Amino acid sequence: MHVYLIIALPLIPLALAQVGVISPLVQQCGPPNVVCVNRYAAVMPYHFFRPDSFNGTSIPFSATSVPNDTSFALLNSSNFVVYDPAKALPLLGANPTYEKVFNVSEAVHEAPVYVPGLNKLFLSQLAPPAGFLPQLVVDLDQEPPTLNEFLSDPPVYAPNGGTFHNGLIYWGESI
Repeated sequence: MHVYLIIALPLIPLALAQVGVISPLVQQCGPPNVVCVNRYAAVMPYHFFRPDSFNGTSIPFSATSVPNDTSFALLNSSNFVVYDPAKALPLLGANPTYEKVFNVSEAVHEAPVYVPGLNKLFLSQLAPPAGFLPQLVVDLDQEPPTLNEFLSDPPVYAPNGGTFHNGLIYWGESI
C-alpha cells in the first residue's frame, strides 16, 4: 500500500509563470531620449495590467502598469522606443529628433511599402472613415514630402500587408 501526500500550494503556478521574466523590461540605450524594450517585453513580471480600449480610445503601450518593474516608466519620458537596438540605433544616430510632417486620421495605418525607384512610401488606411478605398502615398522626392491618395489598379480595400517585388506592389488583405 502506497500513501501519497499531495500538497497544493497556490504560489507554485505563480513561481512557474515567472520563469523567463525579462528584467529590466526597458532601459536607457543610445542617446538620452532613446530607450530599448528588451525582448519586446514578451514576458512581464506578475502583476501587470493594461486598460481596455473602447469607443475608439487609443491606449498606448506605455499605459501598461507594471508595478514590479519600475523601468517600464521610462517609456513615458523618451521620444524614441527601440525594439531592435542592432538595427535601430545606427539609423537613429547620436542625436535623433523628429518632427510631425502630416496630419492624418486616427485610423490604423498598415501595409507600408517603400518603392525605391519612385522614392515613395505607400500605406493603407483602415477605417475611419468607413469605406475609404484609396491607399496613401508619401512622395519623398518633394521638399517637404507630400501626402496624397493613391488608388491601385485594381482597387484594394484596406490592405493590411504589402511588399514590393519585381517592380510591383503586392497587397495582402484579410477578408
